[in-house]
Amino acid sequence: MLFSKKEETYTITEFLAGNHRAIEKSPTKYTIPTFSFLGLDITHQSFWASAGNDALIFVLVLGGIAIFGAVYEKYLASKGQTKEAERLANILGIGFPLFAVLFIYFGFIKTF
Repeated sequence: MLFSKKEETYTITEFLAGNHRAIEKSPTKYTIPTFSFLGLDITHQSFWASAGNDALIFVLVLGGIAIFGAVYEKYLASKGQTKEAERLANILGIGFPLFAVLFIYFGFIKTF
């Protein structure tokens, strides 16, 4: 049993009179965590679980690089720097499939 409760017995007259509802319960004590802001826990564990998120971190970082690279490539192209935009497109075009294959490869090695 998770919480052991003390069984309370009432007589029939107490139950029918409604006296069983008048029992005062002790107020629950709320403690604010040490690292908190307005009662919200702001430790690293509340934002990011620590176990088994290596793949998720890798995918999020790779996605952030892809988004930044695409936006920066459009910026370079709009400023007339087509050589640099084309160079960045080539790097991203080779790098992302390479990272995807390495990610799958190391995933298989780690799993099996």
